[in-house]
Amino acid sequence: MKRILLSCFMLAFMLVTVAVSAQERTVSGKVTGADDGLPLPQVTVLLKGTTTGVPTESDGSYRLSVPSAGGTLVFRFLGYVTQEIEIGNQTIINVPMQPDVTSLEEVVVTAQGIGRSKKSLGYAIGQVDKELIESRPEADAARLLRGKVPGLQVITPGGFLGRQANIQIRGQSSVNGDNNALIVVDGVFYDFQRFQDLDPNNIADLTVLKGLAASALYGQEGRNGVLIVTTKTSAAGNAKGEFSLTFNQQFVINEVSNLPEFQNTYGQGADNAANVTFVGNWGARFDSNIQVPGHYATGAVPGYNVLFPDLQGNVPYQAFPNNVTDFFGSNLGTNTSVNLNANLGKTSIGFSTGYVDQTGYIEENTQRRFNLGTSINSELTSKLTLNTTFNYSENDNRRPTFNVFDRLVYLPRNLDIQGLPFENPLTGGSVFYRADLENPLWQLQNTSFRDVRKGFLGKVNLTYDINDKI
Repeated sequence: MKRILLSCFMLAFMLVTVAVSAQERTVSGKVTGADDGLPLPQVTVLLKGTTTGVPTESDGSYRLSVPSAGGTLVFRFLGYVTQEIEIGNQTIINVPMQPDVTSLEEVVVTAQGIGRSKKSLGYAIGQVDKELIESRPEADAARLLRGKVPGLQVITPGGFLGRQANIQIRGQSSVNGDNNALIVVDGVFYDFQRFQDLDPNNIADLTVLKGLAASALYGQEGRNGVLIVTTKTSAAGNAKGEFSLTFNQQFVINEVSNLPEFQNTYGQGADNAANVTFVGNWGARFDSNIQVPGHYATGAVPGYNVLFPDLQGNVPYQAFPNNVTDFFGSNLGTNTSVNLNANLGKTSIGFSTGYVDQTGYIEENTQRRFNLGTSINSELTSKLTLNTTFNYSENDNRRPTFNVFDRLVYLPRNLDIQGLPFENPLTGGSVFYRADLENPLWQLQNTSFRDVRKGFLGKVNLTYDINDKI
């Protein structure tokens, strides 16, 4: 009897075991990053609603026993979006995980090119969006900062091309000293007056250090705040993929955004009486239908009757509404750049070149700039790394004197300046309706400034890691 009971018990146990085994199956697969396709180790693969789970291997693979009825697999990994996938009848489930950009800490570049978490810093910083740098058609790097960083002021003296803007982070900290921020490019102090020599298309990152604690990183030079620039050639080693080539071509139209609204009711003179030798526009009304001496026929400047006999006599007292606006025009500007990055094993190479050719809202204001940059970053050994950066620039700017605009503000409304000579045919000097003033057209042709600069910036840096904890 005992043998019969034992036999029945063994048979029942075998039946239960077979039934349990028939209710489970194995699911396997591989987990990779969706952004780069590389395997992700130590990803938690969990059967939802249970404590059954496994981590992925170093190659991203996993194997997990699941019920034959299926269920839901949950994939979790720090820095990636958690995914839930229904098993169904699948036996192989490969999962590309998407990076969770909202959970990644923002890293900023501080002193000596060191990247640190933004949350860990004990001082105020500001950053300019990388997409904004790439999308704005600006030839001047300083203009990229305008209105983009709280507390930062970009003051451009005049509207001419090639004028260096003042960049102030803490306002006016000195009455007669320098209030401009310290410029650091690829870890090297940069002459502030040459900031406009940088190619905006080669800028990968712009970080502004504003707090007093930030100034401690750079000593006395950083008392007015620090603007840290990282170029794309210097950051070539951070580029994804083995090779990348970017070509950028921009076309811009330079023109005056607005001008003062000039009246065309009263003309040159005073006390409602016409006087074509007067500076202001306080004369008679233009609808008075009177005749006045021509501007070169008044006798105010001796010799004009001999130089310009055909301009003697009276002319109608009338307004020339466009005598100021005709000074300005719309001119084309081009901005061309090429950026190349290549990763060769443990060595990365960066190369960039750019050329700017533009004319301002007057023909006498031009800017030509050429940039060339290269870098080599290499891991020589497990502890020794080499970082090199070289940048060369040529900048040729031409602009007239600012006195041109002073003359235009007070230009008589009845002066046909575009229709009169501006240069003495004998001496080449200025010709105007008054001897004590220079003709604005003559100033454009003869009082321009030309600023030609050639600069080189280089850095060679060898870093040796003495200890992993240092």
